[in-house]
Amino acid sequence: MKRSKTGKAFFTAHAKSSAALVSLGIHAVLIVIALSFVAVTVIQKEEKAFEAKPVNRPKMTLKKLQVPVNIKKKTTKKPKLRKRIVVQPKMNASMPDIKMPEISGVKGGLGGGMAGGIGNSTRAQRSKTPVPMGWR
Repeated sequence: MKRSKTGKAFFTAHAKSSAALVSLGIHAVLIVIALSFVAVTVIQKEEKAFEAKPVNRPKMTLKKLQVPVNIKKKTTKKPKLRKRIVVQPKMNASMPDIKMPEISGVKGGLGGGMAGGIGNSTRAQRSKTPVPMGWR
């Protein structure tokens, strides 16, 4: 009877390892079954041969044409090259002297139209930004 107690004591002391061994055994059996199933299906695979039934197709008899057809090759003409027209510019043409009046509405020169957009700036930044000369 002592052997039965030691046998039970072994499985209770090593419950995790014995459960792992049982799980490993079950997985091994399942893998062997799956591999044998795949091997049998691959080895016994037969090529499928499809045989078509013979079909009787009617053959049409050729009819004589009612209107005679003249088959001739069309001759295409090569396109004619255009003559180029060359124009020589007048080199001695002079520009008239035009005087423009002063424009009084624009101030500040080139800096007058610089970056007026505010964009994504905060209100505190907007109050500190200088206003361009043309906007005052």
